Amino acid sequence: MSTYELIRDTLQSLNIPVSINENVDKNAVSFIIIIPLYDGFDVFADNKPSIEVSEVELSIYSKGNYLKLVKDISVLLIDAGFTITNRRYLEYEKDTKLHHYIIDVAMEFSY
Repeated sequence: MSTYELIRDTLQSLNIPVSINENVDKNAVSFIIIIPLYDGFDVFADNKPSIEVSEVELSIYSKGNYLKLVKDISVLLIDAGFTITNRRYLEYEKDTKLHHYIIDVAMEFSY
């Protein structure tokens, strides 16, 4: 299962649209766009990869209480085994009236 599928499945209980690298319905109250950041083999033994690390950015957009949404997302991701490497508020988009918050996450896969 890919990192994207794991994230989508992990966040399914929130009932908000999750997309990969594309815009979703801008009329939605909240939505998440997954943006790839890094895929690499970080640990080697005998010239073979032992661990693959995948990092993605979750761009969270919300017209409502983004703080509760970010907390709920963080808890779900941590419980699913993801590592949160960064969280930050980016901006309030006046034209769309959406708060934009970013959570960077990483997941390790063993070979």
